[in-house]
Amino acid sequence: MSTATIPDPLPRDAAEPEVPGPRRAGPGLRIAALLALGLYIVAFRVHTRSEPPECDHGTYAVIGHELLRGRSLYSDLWDIKPPTIYATYAAAEVLVGYGKVELLALGIFAALVTLIGVERAGEALGRGGGLWAAAFWAVACNDPDLQANQPNSEVFINALMVWAFVALTRISSGTGGSTLAIAAGVLLAVASTYKQVVVFVAFTLALAHLATMRPKRTAVTQVVLMALPGLLLWVGMGAYFAATGRYDIYWRTNFLFSTRYSGNLLDNVATALIPSGVDALLATKAILIPLSLLAIVPFLSRWKEQALRAHALMAAWLAGTLVAVAAPGRFWPHYYQLWLPPLAVAAGWGTAAVVRGLWSRDRLLAWVPGLFVLANCLWIELPHSQVAPDQWSFRKYGNGFIASERFGRTLAGLLKPNETVYQWGPHPEVYFASGSSPPVGVLWDDPLYEGPMQDELSARTLADLEAHPPDLIAVYTTKRNAGQHHPVLDWIEDRYRQVPGSHSADEELPELYVRPDGPLEARLKPFDRNAFRDSGGGPR
Repeated sequence: MSTATIPDPLPRDAAEPEVPGPRRAGPGLRIAALLALGLYIVAFRVHTRSEPPECDHGTYAVIGHELLRGRSLYSDLWDIKPPTIYATYAAAEVLVGYGKVELLALGIFAALVTLIGVERAGEALGRGGGLWAAAFWAVACNDPDLQANQPNSEVFINALMVWAFVALTRISSGTGGSTLAIAAGVLLAVASTYKQVVVFVAFTLALAHLATMRPKRTAVTQVVLMALPGLLLWVGMGAYFAATGRYDIYWRTNFLFSTRYSGNLLDNVATALIPSGVDALLATKAILIPLSLLAIVPFLSRWKEQALRAHALMAAWLAGTLVAVAAPGRFWPHYYQLWLPPLAVAAGWGTAAVVRGLWSRDRLLAWVPGLFVLANCLWIELPHSQVAPDQWSFRKYGNGFIASERFGRTLAGLLKPNETVYQWGPHPEVYFASGSSPPVGVLWDDPLYEGPMQDELSARTLADLEAHPPDLIAVYTTKRNAGQHHPVLDWIEDRYRQVPGSHSADEELPELYVRPDGPLEARLKPFDRNAFRDSGGGPR
């Protein structure tokens, strides 16, 4: 198997023709700049460290915590994602503990890994775009409208994806590049175990690699080497779940459920290409607009062969990202985080091209486009540094997760160590805030109302409730109030007593049902609903 040395980062004669321009930043300046940008990211994350977690983060943290306590994924604890996100949260808990500190640590780690990767990718044309790209990333990666300051699956995908891109750009024509191809394949494979949509980006990158690499036999070999880690990883995961008696539920969760969840891929992509409204675009994805303006510039230039390859890989990354964001068919804001690294890198390339193009005419003017876009990004983001963490949550989601955290933390002060709570609704973060262990493995009610596994998961939920009846049940009433009933609700109403005074038209707080004649029922008399709006204990 042949290997490839890593160029720095492209041979001079392969990049664009030499034109007058500023001297490239030396290693000392680049390190200092990256440290400053890293501190900027850390400052933003520390500022929002007490923001209430939303339902996804709560799910990942709770499942990771329960896995460490010996419970099983899919056959007991059930969620729709591949395994790696839960393993990541479990690893963070081992290192820093259970609670908001793990969310903070994961978010900072992923953002800094991506920062360095974006800088390296920005230098792929050897024209000084790295620090520009890193600056764009540092400013954009905290964006609240993309829900980017907290560690959802996309932050880990971005960290892996950008380094896969770096590896591919460093494979030069005429060299084997086998090691780099395998490295890119490993990174893409791991990324796909956070979300399967990564395969669309891997596919477009492979096509670009085939189209631009010479000789073709070498290109084909490298694509095979890129695909091999993903094949081995997914087969290996399947073998593990088969060996532990969980292959069927693993397969149906990760493939059957996911495909039914997403719907028609072509329809989803068509929807992504036709924005629902300019106002919505400006309101929720404003940070992408200034980056896109500079990201177009590299594609308007003329390139030599190796620069053409880098641009083809970038076009493939962008095209794959479009499909990856659209594929689930839901268009949640955090999906759009996948756009941030490729746009930051392309914007860095564009800024470097503008600086070099204008340098001989007006050295001051040469810096204006890049500084203007960076200032525009700062204008969008800096005001959020003055906003309290709860208001970050309110801006992104409304009051729902603020209320669920306060409710959960109040439960932490109410429940005795041997008492349990079950939430029926869309708020598994209640377990996280209260420090409670979920007595039922299916943490959400959504898949019990719809989807290809609703009957099976409903039966599992009823069996768990029979086997481990909780002392308290919190029923979020949004679906019931909309006329949707369910056998689990019948089970609750038949066996539990509604706490007087817990009913409210305010759907942000649940109705409470308690086991009859138990000590908890006595402690809930008289019931003060407003007490559940206050904070108590639980993970901080």
